[in-house]
Amino acid sequence: MYDQVFPEAEFAKEDNIEDNSKVFKIKFSINLLPQVDFYITEDGELVNEDIRFMSLCADSEEIEMFQAASLQQLIEFKWVSYGRFHHFFGCMMHLFYTAVFIVFVS
Repeated sequence: MYDQVFPEAEFAKEDNIEDNSKVFKIKFSINLLPQVDFYITEDGELVNEDIRFMSLCADSEEIEMFQAASLQQLIEFKWVSYGRFHHFFGCMMHLFYTAVFIVFVS
């Protein structure tokens, strides 16, 4: 039944095991990734104040974890919600500064 429960390629049986021990492979998925990070409730209570999930991901050397669909969705959510506007605003300020500098030099 192992092949039916875990049909994915990464969970394929390994026939080249030297000893007779069993290999248990477990597929984990995190449904509520944004709540693993620091957030504020409606009452103003700080939850997970000392945990920064994105910092934990950045400090990790496990590249395979970025292939998880849930982590990719979290990164996309944070980019759309926060990062895109921040970098767009910085780009516009830089272009404005460059235009003013060109007018000043001319």
